[in-house]
Amino acid sequence: MIAETTERMDWGSIMAVEIGQPAPDFTLMDGDRKEHTLSDYRGQTVVVAWYVLAFTGG
Repeated sequence: MIAETTERMDWGSIMAVEIGQPAPDFTLMDGDRKEHTLSDYRGQTVVVAWYVLAFTGG
């Protein structure tokens, strides 16, 4: 799944997630532009991976 966005991130809204605590709900878009929301996968194992320099041209 590839997340992509055209919006700039509002870093002031970022909150830390403590180890062992549930992650806040969020939505990511895959390479086919289909949205996936974390709560849709409740009860399943979910792995989210990203690359800091992906799609930055650098």
